Amino acid sequence: MRVVAFEPNPQLLPELRARCGYSFRWSLVPTALGSVPGIATLHIRQAHGLSSLDDDWQDGNRPIPVVSRCHVPVVTLDAAIASFGVPFFCKIDVEGWELEVLTGLTQAIPLVSFEFHLLDKDIRKTSACLQRLVDLGMGHVNIIPGEGTALYYPKWVALGDFAKQFPAGIKKSLPGDPQNLYGDILVKMLDPVAN
Repeated sequence: MRVVAFEPNPQLLPELRARCGYSFRWSLVPTALGSVPGIATLHIRQAHGLSSLDDDWQDGNRPIPVVSRCHVPVVTLDAAIASFGVPFFCKIDVEGWELEVLTGLTQAIPLVSFEFHLLDKDIRKTSACLQRLVDLGMGHVNIIPGEGTALYYPKWVALGDFAKQFPAGIKKSLPGDPQNLYGDILVKMLDPVAN
């Protein structure tokens, strides 16, 4: 298995290289992903994992102050695929920039994962991400709530149905306060039998 990691935050690159650079199956690309190639402003927060190209991104209901900014290069997923090939799995963890990343993709990938939040301001963006994947011909969806590791639904759900019922369907399925619900949505390519 080969891993290609895209990380735009220059403050994290030395640690990533120290932790993972020994593996010949791991490549680090010091850029962000977005809808078009170019240069963008990275809004760096004290907790680096919450840094984002989205200047208005917040973790749940709490805004996270920006401690610095820097300009970073941006490439599209299409360009990444042209350089490295079609991945089997693409995990998108970009703190509010998911739609921009998916807009830079024009072909289906076997398996895509991106973060969702059930706050009103995030629902439109997540719905647009789901529609983007429907338009690319992706077929089935499942979710991993919160910081979990297990799929929530026992069987994969048709993506079109899930997208039409989002967010009402997911709010009914998941226990707890919808304002605190988040997790990952996994979408896979259409296959003859969903399981």
